[in-house]
Amino acid sequence: DELERGAALFPGAEMLLVPLGYRQLERRLFSQARATFESIVARDADAVRRKRLWIARALDGQGRYHEALSMVQSARDVFPTDPEVLEVFAHLAATVGRYDEAIEALEIAARGDAAKAAAYADRLERLRRSRDEEKQRRIIEGSGR
Repeated sequence: DELERGAALFPGAEMLLVPLGYRQLERRLFSQARATFESIVARDADAVRRKRLWIARALDGQGRYHEALSMVQSARDVFPTDPEVLEVFAHLAATVGRYDEAIEALEIAARGDAAKAAAYADRLERLRRSRDEEKQRRIIEGSGR
C-alpha cells in the first residue's frame, strides 16, 4: 500500500503516519496504530501534543484506559486549556470513574469555546448524572455489608 511504502521511505513523517495510524484504528488494529503513532518524529510542542493524543486513542481502543489517561495528562500539563486535549482527557477520566476531573476538564474547555457551550453543557450534565449515580451505588453497596 502507498502509505506503508511512503512511511518506509520517510520514517517518522507525521503526514504519512497519521493517516496510516487512523486506518489501523478503523480496522481495530490498535497495537499497530499505537506503534505507528509512536514512530512519529515530533519536532515541536504542538506535534508532541498531537502525537500523545493519537497514542492515547490507540490505548483507549485497547482498553488500556489508565495508560491513555496518563498520556493525555502529559499533553494537558503542557496545554492546560486546549479544548481537544481537555475533551479527550474528560472522556478517559470518566471512563475510569474519575468524574470530578472529567467535569473540571470540560468546564475549562467550555469557558474557552462559547460556540460549543451547548454541547459542553449536555456532556457536563451527563457526567454529573453519572458521578451522582456512582456515588449512590457506592452508598448502597456500603450499606449492604
